Amino acid sequence: ALKRNPHAPVVPCHRIVRADRSLGGYFGATALEDAHMKTKVRLLEEEGVLLERKRDALFVKAECFWHFPASVDLEAIPLPQNSPVESMPKVSLYPAKRRRAGDGDSHG
Repeated sequence: ALKRNPHAPVVPCHRIVRADRSLGGYFGATALEDAHMKTKVRLLEEEGVLLERKRDALFVKAECFWHFPASVDLEAIPLPQNSPVESMPKVSLYPAKRRRAGDGDSHG
């Protein structure tokens, strides 16, 4: 969906997918057989992203997406100046069933 990633390096380019959940391109490549696309697939799989093949494309499984709440309760978010780091909750962008026990937030 994006021609350029305006949020790099905060959002790494290999994590950008199309609105329909298909992988889109990577370094200008779009064919799954291309070395760049193979790299994108490998990076996503190493991060625990689940992919499924439909027709001639790969799609990210819906359970791997972060779903933002309709509204955010800012009072419920612990900020560093309000809480020591040790007491802040561990957060992961990956579904709990993809993490190993005790893995915490080691996926990035």
